[in-house]
Amino acid sequence: MQLNNVTFHVRGGILDGVVDTLNSTCSCWEFDIDKLPCVHAIAVVQKGNFNLYSLASPYYTKEYYTLAYEDTIYPMSSQSQWNIPDKVTAWIVKPCEVKERKAEMLEISFSGRE
Repeated sequence: MQLNNVTFHVRGGILDGVVDTLNSTCSCWEFDIDKLPCVHAIAVVQKGNFNLYSLASPYYTKEYYTLAYEDTIYPMSSQSQWNIPDKVTAWIVKPCEVKERKAEMLEISFSGRE
């Protein structure tokens, strides 16, 4: 449902989302954290007259990628020459738990009616 010119309420998925296309944010926070459109923002783009790429952060553009690697990156020395503190080698790092999510249809209405 369109709340105003730039804000939309999207129902569906794991939770509903309120997307602000002007500030590139969503109440699900995925859009805010990743700086890439979440499923709610994509639903708004599909139903409205929005450019999906304009909602993504410029950090994902070719220009920014090129600038990130503009300076020289020096190779690491041989692993046998690394000086790693004992407290760091003692760390146990486990992978994150990943929950599988099912794709669900999202519902958005621009008419103001649900």
